[in-house]
Amino acid sequence: MKGENPFDSYKPEVPTGVFLKPGEDQMNHYEDEGLKELHRTGFVLIAGGLGERLGYSGIKIDLPVSTLESDYCYLKYYAQYALACKERALPYVPEQERAKFYVPFAIMVSDDTHDRTVALLEKHDYFGLGRANVDIIKQENVPALIDNNAKIAVDTEAGKVITKPHGHGDIHNLLYDSGVAKKWRDMGKEWMVFI
Repeated sequence: MKGENPFDSYKPEVPTGVFLKPGEDQMNHYEDEGLKELHRTGFVLIAGGLGERLGYSGIKIDLPVSTLESDYCYLKYYAQYALACKERALPYVPEQERAKFYVPFAIMVSDDTHDRTVALLEKHDYFGLGRANVDIIKQENVPALIDNNAKIAVDTEAGKVITKPHGHGDIHNLLYDSGVAKKWRDMGKEWMVFI
């Protein structure tokens, strides 16, 4: 019914789980179990937005992580993490497959970030991930809204509707529609880590 919240009857709950503390036996056990699955894992980076709200004119994944090293941006940090996971996963990969083994990496971009993301990857030779091992999938832009009444944002000077990336929720459909999910499944991947 109009004006009613369909979720009013739901009550939030803190999920039950396990609290893991580094150095304790339980943490070590779960880490060992996770390492056994690492070779079945791919990484997905959500990178459709710009750094506008942060006062940055570029893409967020090009923001510096640290100023101690030049060009040490978030994309480099994430790539290094994936490469470190590859090294940790190698002992669990059959020896005859190790030479070809890689940890797949997908990046969801938008109209706003696609070209700059590809340029950043190419400038840094894909940060060691390998061009063929990085899947780029693009979400579409949709009309931007300016209020809770869903009023569409318009650039009156240019006479056009302002558009923005659709949002993070697109990632699952994009992985499926682009064929990346099937490709990774066919590679034996069972897990995705979303960044």
